[in-house]
Amino acid sequence: MYLKIIGIIVVMVLIFGQMVLFSAEPTGAEKVQKVGELYRVALEFFNKKDYNGFLKQVEMAHAVLPEDEGLSFELARGYALTGQTEKVYNSLNRLVDMDLFYDIETDTAFDYLRKEKEFIQLMEKVAEK
Repeated sequence: MYLKIIGIIVVMVLIFGQMVLFSAEPTGAEKVQKVGELYRVALEFFNKKDYNGFLKQVEMAHAVLPEDEGLSFELARGYALTGQTEKVYNSLNRLVDMDLFYDIETDTAFDYLRKEKEFIQLMEKVAEK
């Protein structure tokens, strides 16, 4: 009886140990490597003009490194390229509020937005900083 209980405990410890081992948070280097892989694939989609594929890859990369400002900007570009205007403005305003500036004035991803009131206001907000 005791051996059976000990055997069950040992199995539970082994299973729990594996769960902990495999659920460990990736290291910074592993995150950077993963983001690099995702972004490389994103660029392949971008070059093929598959902007939905580009956006999906950038979203996955951003989920790995949400604090990365460059990925935040790429998200805004992806949203622009897929016509998700509200998300474009949310992303760009967040970047401007963090005093991070990217060349949105000449980036062709944002061409269709240039004459919109909200884009003009965003550019004025950038100029004020």
